[in-house]
Amino acid sequence: MRGGRAAELVAVAILALGTWLGLATSGAPATTPGREAPGSGDFSITVANKALAAITRAPHPVGTAEHDRVRDYLVDQLRAQGADEVHIQSATGFNTLEGPLAATVANVVARKRGRKPGPAILLSAHYDAVPRSFGAGDDGVGVSAMLGTLAAISNGPPLDHDLIITFVDAEENGLLGAEAFVDLHPWAKDVGVVLNFDGRGTKGPVYMFQTSPGNAPLIGALAKVSGARTNSLTGEVYRHLPSDTDMSIWLHSGFAVGALNFAHVGGYTSYHTPLDNSANLDARVVPQMGEYALSLVRALDATDLHQVRTTDRIYFDAPLVGVVNYPASWAIIVAIDALALVLLLFGIGLYRRTISLGGVGRGALVLMVSLLLPTLVTLAGWQLVKLMHPGYVEILQRDPYNSLWYFLAAAAATVAIVVQVQRRAETRATPIELAIAPMFLFGILGLAVAIALPGASYLFCWPLFAITMGASWWRRSEMRGDAAPPWLAILAIPALVLFVPLSKSLLIALTADMLPFCMLLLGLMLSLLLLPLQLAGGLRRWIVTGSLAVSLVALVQAELQSGFNEVRKRPDSLSLLVDADSSKAWWFSFDRTTDNWTATRLGATPGRVDLSGYGFGNRMAPVLASATDAKTIAAWTAPVVTSTATADGRRVRVHVARAGEGQMIRLTMDTSVVVTAMSINGRLLRDGKGDRYAPLYHRGESGNILRYFGVPPEGVDLEFTVSGNAAAALRIVSGVSELNGVAARPANLMSKPFLPTDMTFMAWTVTI
Repeated sequence: MRGGRAAELVAVAILALGTWLGLATSGAPATTPGREAPGSGDFSITVANKALAAITRAPHPVGTAEHDRVRDYLVDQLRAQGADEVHIQSATGFNTLEGPLAATVANVVARKRGRKPGPAILLSAHYDAVPRSFGAGDDGVGVSAMLGTLAAISNGPPLDHDLIITFVDAEENGLLGAEAFVDLHPWAKDVGVVLNFDGRGTKGPVYMFQTSPGNAPLIGALAKVSGARTNSLTGEVYRHLPSDTDMSIWLHSGFAVGALNFAHVGGYTSYHTPLDNSANLDARVVPQMGEYALSLVRALDATDLHQVRTTDRIYFDAPLVGVVNYPASWAIIVAIDALALVLLLFGIGLYRRTISLGGVGRGALVLMVSLLLPTLVTLAGWQLVKLMHPGYVEILQRDPYNSLWYFLAAAAATVAIVVQVQRRAETRATPIELAIAPMFLFGILGLAVAIALPGASYLFCWPLFAITMGASWWRRSEMRGDAAPPWLAILAIPALVLFVPLSKSLLIALTADMLPFCMLLLGLMLSLLLLPLQLAGGLRRWIVTGSLAVSLVALVQAELQSGFNEVRKRPDSLSLLVDADSSKAWWFSFDRTTDNWTATRLGATPGRVDLSGYGFGNRMAPVLASATDAKTIAAWTAPVVTSTATADGRRVRVHVARAGEGQMIRLTMDTSVVVTAMSINGRLLRDGKGDRYAPLYHRGESGNILRYFGVPPEGVDLEFTVSGNAAAALRIVSGVSELNGVAARPANLMSKPFLPTDMTFMAWTVTI
C-alpha cells in the first residue's frame, strides 16, 4: 500500500535531507575567523595565521638550521603572547616505538600561571616536520592554534589553573620530544589534563578522535564546544591501528592524566610531502583547532582537575544537536532493548500471521545480495582502476588525489544496486517481511559490538530503534488498511546521519583501499532503510536511474583527474649509498619503476639490488639500484669506535661526527650479540622490555641497535655493553639530507613520504 505521488515526493525529500545532513556532518564546519576584537579574549586568528606563515616558510626537520629558526621563533612568540615562563628543554629523547630510537630534542616549553594551586592544563603540539615537508597541516596548524589560544587567554579573564604549553620536538622521529618531557621534565608531574593537537593532511574537519580512560568529565566539556566533531567509534578503532601521536606517551606514562586528542585527516595525499604547505591548507582548519583549544581550556578551568578520570561515555556528534553522550555502562542494556524490540515485532507478526517465515527468508536473501553485490562490484572495479593506473601504487598507501570521486561513483552505484534489488523482491514478500532480516542483523551486531567495543555500539542501536518504531507504525497502518504515512521516512535520518559520514570518513582516514568496506557499510545501512525507501514508491526507479548517472559522471570526473601534473604530483625516491670500506656506491630507489628524473641516475631499466644489509629494502623486495663511482664522493669523517674489556664482555664507545643537515644514524650488529646498558649522550637507559613507549632499552629486530635522528653540531656519543669476547661486526650507516650534483625535480614530481629519500648515505663496518 502506498500513498500518491505527493506522498512519494515527501518521502524522497526527507531521505534527501537526511543524506545532506550526513554529508554536512562529514565536512568542515563554518568558522568566523574575522570575529576577534582587541582585548576581547577571542581566539586570535591574526596571531595564529602570522605564526603559521612563519613556521611553514621552509621544510624544518630535526637537525637543520631551519628547525632551529622555528624553535627560536616559538620562544619569542610565547613571550610576546603573554607566557610567564619560557625555556627550551634540551635532552636526549628515547623509546622503542619502531626499534630503539633516539634524538637530541629541543622542546619549547612555557607556563602561564593561574590564580590557584593545583593540576595544570597542558596544550601540546609538535613543531618539527619531516624532511621536504613544510609542515603546515602536520603540525603547523596545532602550533599556530595554540599561539592564537594563548593570545586570547592573555587578553581575557585570568585562569584559575596553570596553563602549560609544550611545542615538542622530534615527534616525526618517534615521539621523542614528548618522551623527553614526560620522563625528564619536572613540570610533567603538575599536569592534570592534556590536549594534544596534530594533523594528517591539509583539510578538515578537526576531530576529537581519542580520549583517556574514564572520559566522562572531558566529554562533558567537549559537548560545550560549538561544532565539535567526534565519536567514540574512532577511539575504539584507533586503539587497533599502527598509529601514534605524542598523546600515546602520556597515556602509557605513570601519570593518570585526562587527555583529548585532536586532528584533521583530510587531504591525505599531501601528508608528509612538499604539498603539506600553507597554500594547500584549508583555511578553516586553524580556527576550528583554536575553537577546540580555547573553549576546552576555559571549560576545564572551571572543573575539578583532580577528577578528570571517572567513568567512560559513549558519544557521537549529531547535526543540530551537538555531542550526544551517555554512560558506556548502558551499552549492553541499550543493545538488548533494541534487539528485544525486533524480536517482539517478529513474534507479534508470526502470532497474528502478518509475517511468514518464507517471506523473512526471502528478506534474508535480499540482505545477503545487498551486502555482497555492491562490495564485490566495488572490489573488482577498484582493482581494475589500479590496473589502469599503475602510477597510483607510488602514492602514499595507493590513495589517489581523486579518491573522493571514486567514492561517489561507488556510493551511487551501491544505492542503485540495493534499491533495485529491493524493488525486484517486493513482489514476493511484504515490506515488513523483507525488513526483518536487516533489523535482526543490526540487533545482533549491536549486541556483539556492545560487548566487545562498547564505544561503537551507538552506530547500530539508535538507527535500529528508529526503524523498529517505523516498522511498528507501518504494521499498524497495514492492519487498518491505510497507506504508511510518508513522514515515517524521518526515522531513516538517524541511520543516514551516522552511516553516511562514517563511510566517507573511513575512506579519508584509511585510504581508498577501504572502498569495498565503505560500500559494505552503505549496503548495510540501505538494507535497514528498506521501509523508508519503500515510501518512495514509483520514484525508486528514478533513484536507480539517477544514481547510475551520478556514478558514471563521477567515474568520468575521476578519470579526468587521474593523471599527474604540477598540482597532482607523482611521488618518487632517489638516494645515494656509499660503502666506505669497499668503495662501492649505488644510486637506489624504492619505486616500482623509474621516471624521467630518477632515470638520470638509475638508468631507464635498472636492476634490483639487495641493500637490506644497509637497512634499505629487504631480501624479498630488493630496491632499484645502479652502481656508480664512489671516488667522486667526498670522504666523511669516519666514526670513532673503541672497546674496553669488562667482566662479561666489552664496553663499546662510539662517536659519530656531524656530517650535514638532517643527519640520521643507524647502528646494526649480528642478532646473536647481546647489547645492554645503552647510554646516549650521557643518558643511561635501563634495560628491559614491555611498553614500547617507555625508555627501557632492548635491541630491535634485524640486528638494529639504534636509530638516531638530527645529529647535533657536537656529534653523538654512544656507549653500550656487548656480551662475550668473540669478535663482532658493527655496521654504522649515516645519512644527510642532500644529493649533491643532482638536478631539481620537474614540477610534476615530488619526494615520496615515509622513506629515506633525497639523502646521501655513508656506511662503515667496524670489528669490535
